[in-house]
Amino acid sequence: MKVEGTLRRWDEDKGFGFIRPNGGNRDVFVHIKSCQSKLNAEHVGETVSFGIGKDKEGRVCAIDVRLTQASTHKKAQKQARSQSPKSMPKNWLALILGIGFIAFIGYAVFINRYPLEMLYLIGGASVISFLLYAKDKWSAQQGNWRTPENTLHLFSILGGWPGAALAQTLFNHKTTKQSFRAMFWVTVVAHGSFVFWTFTNNGEYFLYTNIIDLKQSLAEVVRNLK
Repeated sequence: MKVEGTLRRWDEDKGFGFIRPNGGNRDVFVHIKSCQSKLNAEHVGETVSFGIGKDKEGRVCAIDVRLTQASTHKKAQKQARSQSPKSMPKNWLALILGIGFIAFIGYAVFINRYPLEMLYLIGGASVISFLLYAKDKWSAQQGNWRTPENTLHLFSILGGWPGAALAQTLFNHKTTKQSFRAMFWVTVVAHGSFVFWTFTNNGEYFLYTNIIDLKQSLAEVVRNLK
């Protein structure tokens, strides 16, 4: 028997959530693999229809979960608004800052004011971040294990936040969860502050000294391998 309820919570990283049946006072667990409609955090508060079943351990859970026609219509309207030429991506500020940041570092390297190795680091971390977001988006759609948020933040703070901002825009991924967005901006500010410091006398000395030490260590490893 099908009943209707409201999606109360959804954990995108773990792929499950809770539904409050209409007229009920207890939430029902739902896993993404039991959903006929692909649910995500943006559907919290919307109406779904579902059946009642049990998992392998005999616990009550929702099965055959679908968005109702009203919720589907609301989603279509939201998508139409988001695709309007006048609309801007939710993370437009991060994307613009990322493009400007890469351009600034590239110019500083071009005029020999900044080491090329840092451009390699930021570019490489950005590529890895982009790929991790792409994989996480695919995993979310398929109901597979997700990339830990701490891993995404780690590569952002290492300099990959421009790639993360691009992926968030292209895939419309990780743009609604407020706790994630707040930590993402912490990584942006932290990395930006470090880069700004490396343009000071002390920071420049620290940066070039460590780059030289790293090159010598790598050269030593290569000699030992030979």
